[in-house]
Parts: sequence; C-alpha cells; structure tokens
Amino acid sequence: MFEKVAITGAAGGIGSFVIDDLASRCDLTLIDCVASFDRFRICQTDVRDIDMLRKLLRGHDAVVHLAAVGEEDPDRVCSVNVGGTWNVLQAAADCGLRKAVIMSSEAGLGMEYLDTDPPPLYLPIDERHPFRPRDLYGLSKQLCEAVGQNFARRGDIDSIVCLRPTEVVFPSVIEDIVGRLDGETELGVAGVTRTSAERHGLAISRAYIRPDDMARMIRCALESETEPYAQFWASAADTYANQPTLDLMQELFGSLPEIHTLQRFRSQPYAAVFECTAAQDSLGWEPTGVWRDTVAEWRACRNAGADGPS
Repeated sequence: MFEKVAITGAAGGIGSFVIDDLASRCDLTLIDCVASFDRFRICQTDVRDIDMLRKLLRGHDAVVHLAAVGEEDPDRVCSVNVGGTWNVLQAAADCGLRKAVIMSSEAGLGMEYLDTDPPPLYLPIDERHPFRPRDLYGLSKQLCEAVGQNFARRGDIDSIVCLRPTEVVFPSVIEDIVGRLDGETELGVAGVTRTSAERHGLAISRAYIRPDDMARMIRCALESETEPYAQFWASAADTYANQPTLDLMQELFGSLPEIHTLQRFRSQPYAAVFECTAAQDSLGWEPTGVWRDTVAEWRACRNAGADGPS
C-alpha cells in the first residue's frame, strides 16, 4: 500500500467513502475546489491549475482522481473533465508518482438515452465493447480514457488504472430509483427510462454500484499490480430492474443483441449487463449484496434517521 495518497474531488459524492476506506491505511491529501468539507481539511484548488497540482502532489506515491463535472457549460466540461485529467496526470508524472487511479463512466458507452442511442453490440458488456458516446459528458469520459492511455504509453507513471462506474446509488439516488420503479406499472418500462428529453429517468442498463463498493474498488486498484494501463467496469452483480435483464433489453430495444454467455442470464435472470470478471481477476474485487438488500438497508437507515448504504 502506498504511504501518501492524494485525492482530487475529495468533497464529491464518492469522496467521503474513499476517505473513510483509506484513512486508516495511508496519509491522505484531500484536494477540491471547495474550501471545507465536514471534518476533513481540504486543500482548495482547481484541477485546471497545474502549477498548484504540482505543489500538492509533490512527495506523494499515488493519486486518486475523482474530480469531474456533469452536463453543464461545454467549455467547463471539457476543461475540467478532460483538461483536468491531463493536468493531474502530468503533475503526477512531474512529481514522480507511481500510480494513478482515474474515473471513467458508463456514460462513455453511448447507451444513455433510449430515443437516440443504440443498443449494446453484445451482452454482457465487457471492457472490449467500444465507447460510442453521443452526449458531451460521455465524450469527455472517453477522452479521459484516451488521456490515461497516452500517459501509460509515455511511461512516466508506472501504473494508471481507469475505473468505469455505473450509477452510484447514494441515498437520494436509491429513493429516486425506487419511486420511478413504482411508476412502471402506470407508465411502462420505456416511460420511466432515460431519454434526451427526460434525462432523470432510469438508466437503460438498470446497472448500479454501491458507494462503499466503489470506494473498496478504488483501494483494490491502488493495492494491485496491473498492466501500465488497465480499465475495469464497476457494477453490482445484478440490476435494479423489475424484470429479468434479457426481458428488459428486449422490451426497450425490440430485439436482443448477440448474447455471449446465455447461461449467465439463465442461471441469474437479473444479472447485470456489465461483466466484471476482469476486476475480480486483476484487482481481487467483487461487489457486495444485491439490490433488494441495498434497498432494505436504505429503508432501515432512513427510518432510523441515518444515511445509507454505508
């Protein structure tokens, strides 16, 4: 395990989970554009400021790059997501860091909006499936991966691990999903699914990952030896759909793509559309729990007046 690790975007949604998971294992430097964050001291800077990044990363062993923005002003999405990733990796290379963990997204797959995006080429979706984004955020994540691959080819950083999370189910996200799933009876499957006009609908894939599982995957990425550049899907083993996975895909797209492992969906009808065996084999990481347990935990925490899942 590395002794000194920096985290960008530390005050973001996943940041507190990563901090809690790593705090007892290494010294952390927390970087964000906000001035303060609960009980943690933040080094306030913008990932677009490479000179400050060099100052903050000097003396560290590794960096976890979480900082990103969503679908906002195009210039900001490009400068923060793409330019920020380049800055973080360049500063890490300049300061002699040995490992960087960067974040991509399911959005890069190009299966975001039911009315505009194509179905997957095959199921389950593994790391070889091409990225085909149509929206700016997905494109920015595809470009972030290209930036990571470029730095890996240069060899200035020993190891760059790129993680591709599906929808991270914080408590507010769970509440929204549960509410929309309840509306499926009236609106139908397509009626509650994300479109270009209703971007807050349910993900086409109905894939998710718990924030504690995501934090643990980041730790596994730090601890594991990998190729100079490696990328991994991050998903729970099941979906949050009301119906079996292949039935869902058939209903949404009108037909099924090529199924590479039909037995997977026969033995586990609600199996996720994403294949995570690469992360299991290379990082020793596996997701925990299933959707019904995640919802039960969230309801218990809500009734007790606490946050969850944790």
